[in-house]
Amino acid sequence: MTTIETVEKPSVSSVIFDLDGTLIDYEGASNEALRAVVERHTQKTVSWDLHAEIVGRRPQGKDGWAHGILSSLEIPDDVLSEEQYIEEVHEEVTNHFASIRAMSGALELMERLAARNVPIAIATSSVRPSFDKKMAYHKRIAELAKVVVCGDDPELRRGKPNPDIFLLAAKRLGNAAPEKCIVFEDSPAGIQGAKAAGMLAVALPDKRFNGKNAGKFHRADWVLNSLVEFDENTLIKLEA
Repeated sequence: MTTIETVEKPSVSSVIFDLDGTLIDYEGASNEALRAVVERHTQKTVSWDLHAEIVGRRPQGKDGWAHGILSSLEIPDDVLSEEQYIEEVHEEVTNHFASIRAMSGALELMERLAARNVPIAIATSSVRPSFDKKMAYHKRIAELAKVVVCGDDPELRRGKPNPDIFLLAAKRLGNAAPEKCIVFEDSPAGIQGAKAAGMLAVALPDKRFNGKNAGKFHRADWVLNSLVEFDENTLIKLEA
């Protein structure tokens, strides 16, 4: 990991943002929904530490957040199946969408990049219906993204921490060279995927995870407190 003071300015032609926890403050609402459904069916709960283990993952599959939580809590399928958990969490979290705010500095950075004609993509583990519902309250964020790749995209074979979603986003940004792309992510899985794709990576750890993921961002090129700290004029050389 390099520091702001010592990093050489790499050339960047395209920017890829994660959505939840990076552009919008989704993790608080997500935690409430994850906990509510588990507590409805069992005497157990979802702690922030457990949430930290699954942040950034797609819902389905052995590497998905539903399997991760239910297996960690040892909740049997006949009590709460993965499919039922995903469905009820999505229903629960929808009630919070109107109150989810943009992350500090997110829209401002996107506007600055767009003003310089830098192609922007969003690469999110959220399924498309969930993405569309969230963006109903953040229309400008959706407008500024030239490309959106969701976790249920038919061309996406594997989710984060694999590099597939970032490589697919780069492909749809006019076959952008991975080494010329910079990814903004709040999850270790996202950072791992971005680096596996050969891209630059900016980590934005969520303090609510109580430092649980602190040691998992060592592969990031920058680790920042928020998007407000990212200055594209001093940290990178834009090729737009």
